[in-house]
Order: sequence, then structure tokens, then C-alpha cells
Amino acid sequence: MTMGDRIHRARVGAGYRSQASFARALGVSKGLVHQWERYGKPPGRENLLKVAQLTAVSVQYLAGKTDDMRRSVTADDVLLVRILLAAQRLPRDVQQNLAELLEKTVSLTAKT
Repeated sequence: MTMGDRIHRARVGAGYRSQASFARALGVSKGLVHQWERYGKPPGRENLLKVAQLTAVSVQYLAGKTDDMRRSVTADDVLLVRILLAAQRLPRDVQQNLAELLEKTVSLTAKT
């Protein structure tokens, strides 16, 4: 089974009957979803994570590393991935400031 087949199966299993409705939910074009499913173009890392999250399947399943569709990550893992993906879009100096702020916040929280 190809990654495109797995994406299609996960999409339909999650209740998205059309590529268009799935694309809207992901924030991508219908044509891009079509390329993933029909022509085997693999989604980028961020879109792969979105597909897994939206369809409640594991990235390992989508990548063909397992036939088990169940997601093996927790809600905390998903939150961390969302934070990391958002931080990647920030300029490097802002990322550094954010890291320092988080470290200080953790340090202060640990003391209370």
C-alpha cells in the first residue's frame, strides 16, 4: 500500500468524503491532496503531521512503517509538535528569545 493509499484511507475513515473538504480542513489546495493520494507525492513534514492529527492516525502508519492506524502519541506530544512547528516559522533571533523565556518560566515554575 502506498502513502497515497494510506492518506486516502485515513481521510475517508475520518469522515472526509471529498478531497476538497479535507484540503479545506488542512489549509491546502485540493490539487495538493490529489497529488498525495493519486500520484504518490509525499506531503511535507508539517502537512504529514496535520494529516495524522486531523485523521487521528499515526505518522508511522501514513509513512508505511506499520499497518496499525492507531496514533501512538499523546495530546501532550501533539501540543509540543504544534509549538515546534510554530516556532520554526519565527526568525532565528526570536526563536532564541522564546527559548530563553521558556527556560526562565520553567525554572521559576519549578521553584514554586
